[in-house]
Amino acid sequence: MEASKMKLVPLCSLALILPLPSSAQTVSGRVAAPIVGVPALPGVSLTSPLVSPSLHLSPVLTPSFLPSALPVLQPAPAVAQPKALAVVNAAPLSIPAAVSREAVRLEGFTQAIAPDIQAVKEGSLSNDSARGAGERIFSPFQARPQASEAAPVEGALFAAPRASGLSKRSQPLIAGVSYAEGVSAEHQALLAETLSRRKAGWTRELARMGLKLEGPGAPAVTVRSAAANKAGDRVIFTVDWKQSETNLGSFKAVIALKTLQPALSRLPDPPAAEEKQLTLRFRKTMVVNAGGLNVEAQVTAQDIEKFLEEHGLRVLTKGWDGIYKVAVTGAAEADKVARELSGQGLVVYATPVKTAIPEERRLQVVFKKKTVVSFGGLNVETGVNEGDIGALLRELGLRVLSAERDGAWTVGVEEGRTAAQAAASLETAGIVLYATPLKLDIPWQRQLVLTLHEKVVLNAGGIRIEASVSEDDLAGLLRKHGLSVIKDMEGALKVAVREGASAADAAKALSSENIVKSALALGGVTDEQVKGAAQGTASYKGRPWSSTEYNYAWYQAYHSLELRGATPEQLKLFEKLTAEAPVRGGGFNPWSGD
Repeated sequence: MEASKMKLVPLCSLALILPLPSSAQTVSGRVAAPIVGVPALPGVSLTSPLVSPSLHLSPVLTPSFLPSALPVLQPAPAVAQPKALAVVNAAPLSIPAAVSREAVRLEGFTQAIAPDIQAVKEGSLSNDSARGAGERIFSPFQARPQASEAAPVEGALFAAPRASGLSKRSQPLIAGVSYAEGVSAEHQALLAETLSRRKAGWTRELARMGLKLEGPGAPAVTVRSAAANKAGDRVIFTVDWKQSETNLGSFKAVIALKTLQPALSRLPDPPAAEEKQLTLRFRKTMVVNAGGLNVEAQVTAQDIEKFLEEHGLRVLTKGWDGIYKVAVTGAAEADKVARELSGQGLVVYATPVKTAIPEERRLQVVFKKKTVVSFGGLNVETGVNEGDIGALLRELGLRVLSAERDGAWTVGVEEGRTAAQAAASLETAGIVLYATPLKLDIPWQRQLVLTLHEKVVLNAGGIRIEASVSEDDLAGLLRKHGLSVIKDMEGALKVAVREGASAADAAKALSSENIVKSALALGGVTDEQVKGAAQGTASYKGRPWSSTEYNYAWYQAYHSLELRGATPEQLKLFEKLTAEAPVRGGGFNPWSGD
């Protein structure tokens, strides 16, 4: 029979049409260009040892799948004839019996795959259908053997492979998934299939959810619900997972039925009781010893993640400037954990969310951004370290309630101490600019407005040089004259003198300081000036001005009165007059300035 005229015959059934008694023939096959999604078929060899080795025919047929997805048989170069052919030592009658059994088996296989081969030959299948047909055609060569097939049959032409379980590729990505009662068997099978066949997609999506497949502990995954969408082309799973007390959550998985690809989106994490919650602020940098040298190193997200895991803290939210809201786990108490962590290591401060400190025991602290320190007799200006701030607050037993971006911190004092006592202790620290109790009742007669120069001219050994006014200069001035800061007024400070001192006398003394631009005691503005400012501001109230322009004019007038030393009663008069002024033109101009 010529190979070029040979019709399409299933590869494994060729042994049935070769004459056994006349020659020993070997038929082998290989896949030259496998279908996408169908693994290569290993070579299959049929040999009859009942004849003389002098007659040996070795045609090799190669199934090749062309771009049109049609299977054809192509002749391949003949293999050189061996000098001798190994003969299997078997009983003469056992081989025909085995061949008979294999013939029945191969005949059933041929009939089963005939429709798929015909459909592929006609080219009427889509990509997915062609892939499925290919898998069915080659499935007998890849099927996992049953337990009964594990032992080879004596004299069989095809030895059954050993049962070794599922291959790594066919195993689900996550083992031991549990399902709630309402999840159907069909949806369970779908999830198992996509976890087995779309491992790369699942690995990428699970990493975005925070689930670590390579972590120290295997994740416990529970499917809470599953339902098809309205179009019927996707199934939506709601999944809860837990890898440890600190690493758990929920996500929604949308599986496309056509591709089995997953799309995951994170759901809100399980809530934590308020008494279990902490607010943490981590440092941005740390000083570490590298080969005997102290080097400032960046605190990374991996450092923070490791710290939280070691201390059994679960992340709830991440805010700006290294601020995290976390929850303690197990039997840990938030208050105790906060006292242990605050001001140490990576943590600037740690405060329980549920903290009740009355206003009379609160104060505002403003830390310097830079300060001058001495290194070996040399004065060097350096940035204030976050670690120094945390350590100082820990030493004084102060709880951080909030920290603003402008550098103002609100802290609370433990019972048994007053806010004034804490403020006095803070002002002796070199990194503190000023500290002021929040609840102050200081009469205006003891208050004054202080404005500083931005730069001053200094005499350095007969040479006049210009220098900027530093925060250290301001802190020294406040301590020298015993002033408490009441309010930062953007370019000026409202301060108060000690009890029994005169604001007018303090203003005179301050005016002699070279860094002071002006010092005005409150009460230097007349009521007529306040009424004039209110009248001028009211002229912007209404058309042709917009509400934005009016608000800007109002703020400028109010700020000007404050800087000039208006009393609290005069400021209230300004507010009253501007509020009572009528709106011009029946309203504001919506097209002007807004």
